[in-house]
Amino acid sequence: MFWWLFGGVIRWTVTIALLVLVIFLITHFTPLDEFYRAKAHRLLGNVQGAIYWYEEGLRKHPKGSLSDQARYELVLVYLDSVQPHKALYHLSQCDRLTSEQKRQVLFALARAFGLTGDAKKAAEHFRAFAAAFQNDEKAPEALYRAGEAFSQSGQDKLAIAAWKQCAERYPRSVWTAKSLWALALAEQKRGNDKAFVKACRRLSEDHPSTPEAARARWNLTLWHLKKGERTEAFRWFQTAVKESPHLIKEWLSSEQASELLRQFKGTMSDWLSQLPSAGP
Repeated sequence: MFWWLFGGVIRWTVTIALLVLVIFLITHFTPLDEFYRAKAHRLLGNVQGAIYWYEEGLRKHPKGSLSDQARYELVLVYLDSVQPHKALYHLSQCDRLTSEQKRQVLFALARAFGLTGDAKKAAEHFRAFAAAFQNDEKAPEALYRAGEAFSQSGQDKLAIAAWKQCAERYPRSVWTAKSLWALALAEQKRGNDKAFVKACRRLSEDHPSTPEAARARWNLTLWHLKKGERTEAFRWFQTAVKESPHLIKEWLSSEQASELLRQFKGTMSDWLSQLPSAGP
C-alpha cells in the first residue's frame, strides 16, 4: 500500500514538472512570452513596457501566427500615445485585419494626426474613413473633421467639399449642423454671399434647435442690416429672439452688434421695443 501511494505521488510530481516545463518552453520559445508580457503591461497602463515587449516579440517572430494581432494591438498602443507615424508603419505591415479593426484604426489614426498638428494627414485619413465606412455612425463626424483639418491646412476648397458632402449624405446628423455653420463661415470669408445665406437658412430650417442655428440667425440679421435690408433683417431678428431668447444679451454686446448700433442708431432699440418678451 505504501509503495503504491508513494509511486502515485512520484507520478503526479513528474507529470506536474513536465507540464511546467512544457509551459515554460511554449512561452519562452514562441511569441506568447513577449506578447503576453506586452498585454500585461498594456492592461497596467505601462505604455513604454507594452511597446517594448510588442516590438521585441515582433522582432523575434515577424511572421508568427500571432504577429498580425500583435501588430494591431501595437498600432492601438501607438495611437493611444499619439505616435501616428509609428502606428502607420506597423499598420502597413499587417497582412490580415478585419473590417472592424480597420474601422477602429483608421478613425483613431486620423484623430492622432490631428493631435500632433499634422492637419493635412488628419484630413486625408478622416476623408478616407468616411469613404470606406459610409454607413458607420462616425462617418458624419469624419467628414466634418476632415473639413476642419483641410481648412487648417489651407485647403479651403477641399474643406468646403467635405462639409457639403456631410450635409448631403447625412442631412439629420448633428455633425451636419456643425458642417453647415462651418460652410457658412467659409463662404462668407470667400465673399460668396449667396452660398453664405443659403447655408445659414438651411441651418435655421433643418436644425432649428442647435447652437449653430442660433448663430446663423443672428449672422443673417447682421448681414441683411449691413445690406440696408432692414425689413428682412428685422424678420431674422424676430426669429432669432423667438428661437434663442437666452442669447439676446450676448448678441447685443458683441463687437459686430456694437458697430452696427453705431451705424444704425436706434434701429435695434426700436426692434427691442417691438419685442417686449425678449427683455432688455
